[in-house]
Amino acid sequence: MNRVQIPEIYGSLCRQHNITVHESMEIFNYMRDFKENFFQNLNELNNYITKNEEWEYYPTIRSLNTHGIHKDIPGIQPEYYKIVCRELKINGGTGKPLDNYKAY
Repeated sequence: MNRVQIPEIYGSLCRQHNITVHESMEIFNYMRDFKENFFQNLNELNNYITKNEEWEYYPTIRSLNTHGIHKDIPGIQPEYYKIVCRELKINGGTGKPLDNYKAY
């Protein structure tokens, strides 16, 4: 039986955060978009992804978030948000705290 080789960057994310390969691939690509576009915060990245209709590339980690009166704001689920912030060495920003979310 042939084993599929997982690129080390995905494997590293899997081991560090106890996530699947699919989750690690989406997180890696999400972080790559953040870095390549020189965004300062994840809100900028989420707006970029929304504007360019690219949420389909993040089916596992995406969510519609509620922040106070603002509902169904495209973003990522809290568990992935935490991983991304840790990996990018950024804080959560100054926006309203997350009240609720739903994966879609």
